[in-house]
Amino acid sequence: MTAGPKQPASESLRSALTDFVASMVRTAPRKSAIAVLLMALVSLTEGIGIAMLLPTLQLAGFDLTHQGVSGRYATRLLTLLTHLGLSDHLPLATVLVLFASVIMLRAALNRLQHIWVYETVLDFVSRTDISVYNAILRAKWTAVVQRRSAELLSLLTTEHERLLLAAYALLTLLSGLLSVVLYSALAFLLSPKLTLLLMCTGVMLAVLLRAKTAAVHRAATVANREMTHLTGEALDHLQNLKAVKTYDAQDRDLDIFVRLVRRASRLYLEIIRRESAANLWFEAASFIILIALLYVALVYRSYPAASVVFLLALCARLMPKLGSVYATAQSVVANLPANSRIQTFVRELEKEAEPLSPDVTFPLQEAIRFRNVSFRFSPDAREILDSVSLRIPARKITAITGPSGAGKSTLADLLMGLFHPQSGAISVDTAELSPASSAAWRKEIGYVAQDTVLFHDTVKANLLWAKPDASEAEMYAALKLVAADFVLDLPAGLETIVGDRGVLLSNGERQRIALARAVLRRPAVLILDEATNNLDSENERRVLEAILRLRGDVTVLLIAHRLSTLQFADLIYVLDGGKIVQSGDFGTILADSNGRFRELFKSGAENISSTSAEI
Repeated sequence: MTAGPKQPASESLRSALTDFVASMVRTAPRKSAIAVLLMALVSLTEGIGIAMLLPTLQLAGFDLTHQGVSGRYATRLLTLLTHLGLSDHLPLATVLVLFASVIMLRAALNRLQHIWVYETVLDFVSRTDISVYNAILRAKWTAVVQRRSAELLSLLTTEHERLLLAAYALLTLLSGLLSVVLYSALAFLLSPKLTLLLMCTGVMLAVLLRAKTAAVHRAATVANREMTHLTGEALDHLQNLKAVKTYDAQDRDLDIFVRLVRRASRLYLEIIRRESAANLWFEAASFIILIALLYVALVYRSYPAASVVFLLALCARLMPKLGSVYATAQSVVANLPANSRIQTFVRELEKEAEPLSPDVTFPLQEAIRFRNVSFRFSPDAREILDSVSLRIPARKITAITGPSGAGKSTLADLLMGLFHPQSGAISVDTAELSPASSAAWRKEIGYVAQDTVLFHDTVKANLLWAKPDASEAEMYAALKLVAADFVLDLPAGLETIVGDRGVLLSNGERQRIALARAVLRRPAVLILDEATNNLDSENERRVLEAILRLRGDVTVLLIAHRLSTLQFADLIYVLDGGKIVQSGDFGTILADSNGRFRELFKSGAENISSTSAEI
């Protein structure tokens, strides 16, 4: 993907913040609205509580009558309380009870707001995770396989955590801003000129610190990219851990990992440094401004002492809140790249989504045909298949063989509709496969790959992926058919946990469970992509005998390079360099001394020739 023109840092930050707010509102509109309402109520009760201080002081014996604005507001509030049905001569205890009630109400609302904010954030992040995973599931296979699995994993783990932090910080920021507005409004009532001056200097300070905020966003974006790289490398190294230990390369592997971790740590430390610097400048400058304003109020304006004290109390609460708001804003900025990356990823994969599958069926009565099929992953990549034409007869066993890299597995992926040819066509009888009908066609296919990975679950759960409504009797029949009846001897039988990726089973056992899963589905087409490679000769023989029993009921495509497997095929195609170079039944192509098949299997051809007549 080519990068567009580089945006200025402030525009990039503004765009990222706008997208983030829009995605939160779009994803959880109702919860977000209620969260904002609760924040407003908390701020309102906080303001009422502060306002109650004036009549409380008046009743406690402090004469505010001649204290300017403070005295006037104290009198008005006491008058308001009497109009609400209270006596003309309010005792101090009554006002204190009212004051305490307001504080308790604020505490209750604050608790409710806290819970609701978390619920809103979790709902937003959960919905975002679902959209990411759905985009992966619905995307074309070509769009998925060209991405590192670690990239997909980090979106659902690392970026999940950062998105959680960003969403919570954003709502916390909004709550803080409402409190700042409240305190500013109360300060404005006491001294409009000083408050306006304070607000103007605050805006100027924010503008001056804008570059530092943008620098935090830039540093976070770089750190985010580096952490994604670290996740990918860590996953690669863990998957190759056995090879690392085998080659006694632990020290070398650790050195590589240490360098990656330290680089990521340095980048994240840079974010902290920039955040701390910005917060330091803001806090120091804001308190200098506050002291200067109070000095003006006391020395030059001769404000009444009570008004100055009350204004000082407001500012003492306001300035820490401003500092907290600014620090929270830095947290939002630092975690914004997570949302940008997730939204970009989802948009890209949604463009590559598979078309919705129509309600069609593929009965497969005659044959599957490839007509001049060519395929490559991208226009500048090498051609993997070049004008391939072949016919896979229904209810027969057809084999594809050839050297490594010839395009055998790609041909199978094309047959399953995971890839689509750049030119040529694939048809089932007379119905041509298209991107729109591929999902419907895959319902008719059973597939077993060479390297089988099972879910970390029971044998039964792994089998049910193929046929969710299968009975245990059907499962046992499928297991027995493919020589996987060893499951019967396991202590927990079908309820045996197979371990992460099936690690608690041998390679051959995993392969046979995968075969049973494919057979359980009763597919129209069974594709075995080097599926017997991990079996010993005895179990291979039993599986091949099971495949022979499927002849006449199921169309079988074998991708294999063992003569012991190929000899069972009714028809064999030899694929080399992306082209079909030889085809025919086993005896015919084996007898061709100049053919590519004979050349590939020269070492075993003489041994197999003596027994081929018995097959």
